Amino acid sequence: MIKLLRSTFSLLVLLIICTTLTGQSPYELSLKKDLILFGGGAIGQVGSIILSAEIDNFSAEELELLNANDINSFDRRATKYYSLRAQKNSDILLNSSFFYPLLFLIDDKGRNGFLEIGVLTLESFLVNASITSLTKVAVERTRPFAYNSDAPLDKRIKANSKLSFFSGHTSSTAVLSFFSAKVFSDYYPDSKWKPVVWTVGAIIPAATGYLRVRGGKHFPTDVIVGYAVGAIIGVGIPHIHKKKSKDQRVGFSLSAGGNSVGLTMKW
Repeated sequence: MIKLLRSTFSLLVLLIICTTLTGQSPYELSLKKDLILFGGGAIGQVGSIILSAEIDNFSAEELELLNANDINSFDRRATKYYSLRAQKNSDILLNSSFFYPLLFLIDDKGRNGFLEIGVLTLESFLVNASITSLTKVAVERTRPFAYNSDAPLDKRIKANSKLSFFSGHTSSTAVLSFFSAKVFSDYYPDSKWKPVVWTVGAIIPAATGYLRVRGGKHFPTDVIVGYAVGAIIGVGIPHIHKKKSKDQRVGFSLSAGGNSVGLTMKW
């Protein structure tokens, strides 16, 4: 807990410093806006850690009462899966996704604006992690492998077995993949590689979700929701930070003609 608080404080200090600097970027940082997002994400993470500590392990009796027939037909098949190889491969996809934003360091344009990219990356990941973690502890959905007697008993009884909804691997991979695709499109709007970047950005979290299901860690609905949440945050946070020209800014204007007066809103 102390380490998390220290890390959060360091991020807030970094944010304050960053918002006083400007780079060659299609994005602009806002101290007020970003403090809300960073602060909300940090509070959510702390809250989820506190709440998760209150979740108890399964008892042997509770495991015996689990019945796969109580699960909806769309998700039920996932209770038959348990693959350590699939779990390991999903970890590889998740861990590799942390390097996607670093690819912008290859080009001069990306390096010149990497201050903004770095802040928005941390912000997107923190907000997504907070929403994911809070939902897990609020819902306490049993993971599919807990229904599977072929899975190790020591894994099935752990409190973590109650944190199935929604998939953190999928949402985290999605937020970083879609974030990187969005940033690429904003930095290089005329690039012929945009369709490829978006396609790869969509496939990687989908593959991660598939592996989480095959590994017995999540139901299909867990990964579908995780995919959607991560994608929305990954695209949304860069979008709300995108610079607007004077012609694009929200504003009001009065116009008069004859015996009438008009009020126009522009956005």
